[in-house]
Amino acid sequence: MITVADLMLSPLFSTARLAAGKSGLSNNVLYIGFLDWESAEQIPKYFNAGEIVITTLMGAKDDPRMADKYLKALIMNNSSAVMIKEIYYREISEEIKSFAEERHVPIFFFSDIYVDEIIHEVKKQLETDVEEAGYESVLDAVFNGAGMAADELHQLVSQINPYFYGKSFVAVYISDDETGGSGRTERLYDYIHNNRNLLENIMREEMNIVYSRLIYKRGIMFIISFDTDDEEMVTDYGRSLIKRLLDDENFRGMRIGAGYSCCEEEFAFVIRRAIFANVKCVLDARDFLLFDGGDGDYAIFSSLEKESVRAWCRQTEEILTHPATKHMPLLETALTFSRCGGNVERTAAVLCQHKNTVRYRMDRIGEILGAENNIELYGKLYFFTRAYLSEPYLEMFFG
Repeated sequence: MITVADLMLSPLFSTARLAAGKSGLSNNVLYIGFLDWESAEQIPKYFNAGEIVITTLMGAKDDPRMADKYLKALIMNNSSAVMIKEIYYREISEEIKSFAEERHVPIFFFSDIYVDEIIHEVKKQLETDVEEAGYESVLDAVFNGAGMAADELHQLVSQINPYFYGKSFVAVYISDDETGGSGRTERLYDYIHNNRNLLENIMREEMNIVYSRLIYKRGIMFIISFDTDDEEMVTDYGRSLIKRLLDDENFRGMRIGAGYSCCEEEFAFVIRRAIFANVKCVLDARDFLLFDGGDGDYAIFSSLEKESVRAWCRQTEEILTHPATKHMPLLETALTFSRCGGNVERTAAVLCQHKNTVRYRMDRIGEILGAENNIELYGKLYFFTRAYLSEPYLEMFFG
């Protein structure tokens, strides 16, 4: 899906002026239309929700109150955005500004662009629909560029959404338990698009937000920016958003990971925290987790970007499933033992084996891992099992 912010990246719109509705720049654009002779009452009949509407407001050229009526009708019709050519009007009323902000519909003014050029450009972008490929490469660069220079990071952030505030960010990553994504992701994305208020109208006193939503790898990524660096306000918003998602039955069974930061320099870490939290939710069968980066699993997941760690996981898996040990399922025992928190009795019950059998297998696993005592064994075993189980979900990000 193409968003209003995507369209505004085109050089054609470099002189377009945003007059109101900045919070709606992430609106998806489905159609393009021109309001000419239609009355305000006819707008629902001739225009669609999700349509970016171009107009001169010719029908209200001598009547500012009528102009307000037209704009209100377009906003209430859930237009993606309204673009006004500066012929009869160069400003909008404070009432319309407030209404556009409240309903999240951007209103632009333009003067030196032909209407036909705008229609051609929007149609071209809608036909090409390159949003996903473009975002994917940019987010890949962000995800794998935690140590990049601030200027380079800012440039990448602007490519995702040029209207992002630079104060604070919350990222939320949503997926199911499939390693490669599923049809449910696309259906949920469509649901989110058709329910614009899902991310909006949440505890926004004294602050504004600009956000983007997009399909990324095997899930859906929300990135919300704030015009405040007040950590309490940002986290309160995040909690309210997550509660709204968890209370919505359309998100039932999905895994929701989140991260936040109150400075743009940590934007890459915010994206990582959301994705890593999502993976931990998958592994632990949890609905939601907020990562702040201080969790041990965060360090394990981060280590998988190194080929040497991934190679060690593969080698260890091969040894634990070597033909000589097939009569003794060591990999299954190691994974079950870790899942049972190192409890021999629970592991034996899950595997339907005697406790001494489990102890013997754990001794063999300790030899394979080169552990000289139980503390070393448990540490290596936890690292291996978490890295081994998370790799199928993370390899696509570190590719």
